[in-house]
Amino acid sequence: MSYLQGYIAGDDFGRVCDVCGRLRPGKTFRVVSNIWICSFHPSYIPRQPLDKVPFMQIGAPRSIPNAKPLALKDTFEVAEGQILNMILSADAGKTTANVTACDGPVNIAGTNIPIDSGQDALTTGNERAAGWSLIYLHDLIVEAKRPLLWIRKATALVKVLADYLVARQIDGPGSTRALASTTNASSIKWGGYGGRVGGSAFTCLTEYSAVGGLALLRAYQLLGTPMYLSAARACAWFIRGAQCGDKLIEYPSSSDSAGTSPIHHGAWARSALNAVFPEHHTLDHFYDPRDLIGLEFLRAFKDEVGDETIGSSAITAVFGSSRAAPISTCIAEAMAFWTDGAFSVDDGAVINGLSSTTPRNEFSSYPTVQGNSGNFGLGSWNWLEGSYHYGLTIASLPWAQAIRGIRAIEGDSARVIALFDYLMSFTSASAYELPTRSLTFGEVSQVQTNDQGIYSGTLGAYDPKVAPATVLTVVDPDSAPWTTPTPVAVNGSSFYDLAALGMLAPLYASRQQAAFAATKDSLNLPRPRFREGTDRDNKNIYLGILGTCGLSMQPFTTVGVRIASVAAAAQLGNIYRYAPQAFGGRGV
Repeated sequence: MSYLQGYIAGDDFGRVCDVCGRLRPGKTFRVVSNIWICSFHPSYIPRQPLDKVPFMQIGAPRSIPNAKPLALKDTFEVAEGQILNMILSADAGKTTANVTACDGPVNIAGTNIPIDSGQDALTTGNERAAGWSLIYLHDLIVEAKRPLLWIRKATALVKVLADYLVARQIDGPGSTRALASTTNASSIKWGGYGGRVGGSAFTCLTEYSAVGGLALLRAYQLLGTPMYLSAARACAWFIRGAQCGDKLIEYPSSSDSAGTSPIHHGAWARSALNAVFPEHHTLDHFYDPRDLIGLEFLRAFKDEVGDETIGSSAITAVFGSSRAAPISTCIAEAMAFWTDGAFSVDDGAVINGLSSTTPRNEFSSYPTVQGNSGNFGLGSWNWLEGSYHYGLTIASLPWAQAIRGIRAIEGDSARVIALFDYLMSFTSASAYELPTRSLTFGEVSQVQTNDQGIYSGTLGAYDPKVAPATVLTVVDPDSAPWTTPTPVAVNGSSFYDLAALGMLAPLYASRQQAAFAATKDSLNLPRPRFREGTDRDNKNIYLGILGTCGLSMQPFTTVGVRIASVAAAAQLGNIYRYAPQAFGGRGV
């Protein structure tokens, strides 16, 4: 019988419905393709006749009032893939990065560009690049939202980088360096990493131990290798030693103006120098905000092991008293200096250089003589130019690292928000904006808009909501030299510092949401390259591997030059861990 037969006449016997199982009188049934269907299913169409009905006759879609359009989510995987692939490929022996998307078919021809060998190539001993790379890989792995291939490759590289950081310690529990003395934990160089290493001298940089220590701790948390925790502990010991320059028997790094009474500022000296002949050990007298990334390391280390004592208690020929102190004390002393400030001789007052009212680039403490290192300090806060009387600018990346470090201790405190909002208050300097094009008679003046003209340079209108500029002008140039500096707040370069953007990513995500989303969209687009005079002209490149760009998003690291930076790219990669998420699209 067909579907159109309708009710069965003359059948008064009851039966069970083949669809719902109800017992119904016979006259309430119809039979469709040998299926008995009761009147509870007036619109029921069984599979057999439904297969024969054309699709458009089944029914038109319903109209939903005020419906929201489907938003296609952008995973940003290709843009971040450039960063990850460069980190994966920048191993020992390589000085170029052949940039491809690490998860598949995207291969951008002509992007074989040099890695900054002076700052990033592992062959030059840059533990900072290795450390930031490992921190980035840890965050990507823990997030667990990226393709499995990414996570597997990242996990494998974590071990390689952690082993590298262990071996590169100038002195430490697993060091294989020529200057290593693995039983001398009271040494000034225990847990240090070198910016310079030679047969007779070395320089250990505090920032390197802070970043290296955090990286080694993350490797331990991922892989559980005890040596990584021991090496991270050595980094913590070095940081504590860098805080105790006043305790050096010879050439204390911080004192009164006469150089006779050591002062314990509590800030971390920028570096330690060991000159083997003669046997002099000195700590730098410069205190730099970039070293406050050590706060993040010490907070994470304390969370892992508890408030243990760090620093040697031994009284050696170098230190005249114990350096040992709980981690919490080390953190509190560093925070106090960068919160309360210090007396600045040139200012004639106590100055907090990490503030919106008196922004400075560093503090140079007394004494005026630093022994055989040749350094000297004048007890004053300085700008990027060094000289108090002619300084104008600060560098944004050290400030960004400082804000990130303080945020690890305080969260989104009033101090953190005030520092971030200060960076967001800078306006565009006309000296770095695009010029107006040449005019003919009767034309209205307008800004240059030719793509080739724009992308062959670095000029543009500065907007701090995109990213901080590499250099920020905080003093009016017309007031130099001065007695009282006249403050300004404009960009001091034609470059965005994308690494600084990565350091401040959680604050951009919470306080500049729309701008942060727009910036991630901009970084998701490869940018054109003009006038190189090579076969790479007019081919595109992603900005993430450079770490900086021009103010109109031009792919340059200096005027006319593109050099990939492993460290800067790893720092920028932090933006993909914050909303709008790399994996979840714009609305997540």
